[in-house]
Amino acid sequence: MHNSKDTRLIANIEEVCTGEVKTGGPDTILAASAIGSCIAVIAYNPAYKTGGIAHIMLPGAAKASQTNECLRYAENAIGELFRQMDLVEQGHSGLKIVIAGGANVLKKPDDNVCEMNIRSVTGILEEKGIVPAASSLGGVERRKVTLETASGVVKCAVGNGKDEILWRL
Repeated sequence: MHNSKDTRLIANIEEVCTGEVKTGGPDTILAASAIGSCIAVIAYNPAYKTGGIAHIMLPGAAKASQTNECLRYAENAIGELFRQMDLVEQGHSGLKIVIAGGANVLKKPDDNVCEMNIRSVTGILEEKGIVPAASSLGGVERRKVTLETASGVVKCAVGNGKDEILWRL
């Protein structure tokens, strides 16, 4: 009997938790799970096969006193995502952005955090002249997203559904 080992390279998988921003180079898979009213901003630079995810919890910008929690806020997290990807001075020409989340998972009619998050993130991107290449927003079910930097594929699962391609280069 022949005993063979699988010699394929396994990609480096990084989980991006709420209030975190993570980036990676080629052969990295970034994943953000349990995205309810939060928004995941996924950025991909096809020229360098680098990417990042900001897992945003709250709209707007953090107060100066909230230094430990600042990446929970849309403005701070998007700024940090661009900083980590060296886009502050280079600009974002060729950058691809995908956004997902903003669901009212608690199904409360007076819960408007999800809508405020969507408006905040899309407004910040619009101010930067960025139109998302794809999005999966709203509804009442949580989402999970993954970015495969080697291929540029962004997958999204809604609720208990399977991962489906949301965007690809």
